[in-house]
Amino acid sequence: VDQASPALKRFLDESIPAERKKARRQSVSLVTEDWHVLETAASTEVYAPGDMIISPGSQRGSLYQVISGRCTVQISSEGSDGSAVPKEMGQVAVGEVFGYISFVLGTIPTTEVVAAEAGTEVACFDRNQLESVLTRSPDVAAGFYEYIACLIREKFLEVEARMRSAREEA
Repeated sequence: VDQASPALKRFLDESIPAERKKARRQSVSLVTEDWHVLETAASTEVYAPGDMIISPGSQRGSLYQVISGRCTVQISSEGSDGSAVPKEMGQVAVGEVFGYISFVLGTIPTTEVVAAEAGTEVACFDRNQLESVLTRSPDVAAGFYEYIACLIREKFLEVEARMRSAREEA
């Protein structure tokens, strides 16, 4: 595990749109400088296809961001022979964050997240380190929690749309 790898630094520099970089504090949001503060709480790890990043019931309580590659969110059920059968629930692409619901609510994950490609690099933001950084940087904390609230809102709207579609098909 590397602390704030060069790939993470490069990703953070390149992933924030130019207009957001200029909008420092016009509205509460995360800008490049904020991500650089947050990266002090991150470490990175490279995974092979099928490597488990989050497992159901894990107590890690971290937040994750895909730096390169892709991850699969899945749940496993028991097959007829007693073996675990994974069912894909979604994909996590470069730049996307996962683990945020368990992070915010302090709950134990109920899904698995596995690397879907060789060389998938993921930044892991440790809960305790991140909380320490956010306590020292209230402006960054405000932007961070607004960002997380937006992610949760997007996920809620996505689930709501799926439910509406399923009802219409029924």
